[in-house]
Amino acid sequence: MPLVFNLTRHFLLLGAFAIALEIAGPRPGSGIVVDFACFGALHATALALSIGAGAGISPLRRFGFIPAAGLLAGLNAQLALFGGRAAATFAVSAAPVAILALSAGFGALGYAILVRLLLIDSASRGGSTGGPRLAAAVLGCAAATTAGFILARELHQTGLIWLAAPWWFAFSGSLAMPIRSQNR
Repeated sequence: MPLVFNLTRHFLLLGAFAIALEIAGPRPGSGIVVDFACFGALHATALALSIGAGAGISPLRRFGFIPAAGLLAGLNAQLALFGGRAAATFAVSAAPVAILALSAGFGALGYAILVRLLLIDSASRGGSTGGPRLAAAVLGCAAATTAGFILARELHQTGLIWLAAPWWFAFSGSLAMPIRSQNR
C-alpha cells in the first residue's frame, strides 16, 4: 500500500496525542466505545495531517477519513465488549487477552481497508505489497495491544490509552515498513 506521508510528523503527532491523553487521565462516564471512537479519530487525524501534498488525495477524502475511522474504532470496541461478555461464560482465564488480541487484529484489518479506500490514490492501488503489509499490521496491532494491556496491568495503570497507543504505533509502523518488491 503506497501511502505518501510524512513519517516524522505522523509519529510526533501520535506521541503528542498519547502524552496528552495520559496526562489528562481517564475520562469518567464517557464509556469505552466513545473513548475508542475518539482514539480512532485521533489516529486518523494524525494520518490525515501527515499526508504529503503531492499524494493526490482530496481534502474531502482526507478529512472524511477521520469520522469514518472514529466510527470504525467505536464499532470495533462494541464488538469486543460483546465478545468479552460471551467469552465470560466459558470461565477461561486467557479469554480477555484473546478477545483483546482478536479485536486489535480485526480493527487493524478494517482500518487498513479504510485507508486503502480513502487515502490511497486509485492509480497506485495495484501491486503485490498489500498482503505482507496487511499481515504485519494485523499481527503487529494484536501483539502491541496485548503487550500494552499486560504492561498496564503489571504497572497498575488505568486508562485505555495503554491499549490505544501501542496499536497506533504498530499500525503506523506497518504503513512505513519497507516491502521488498516481488518483481525482480
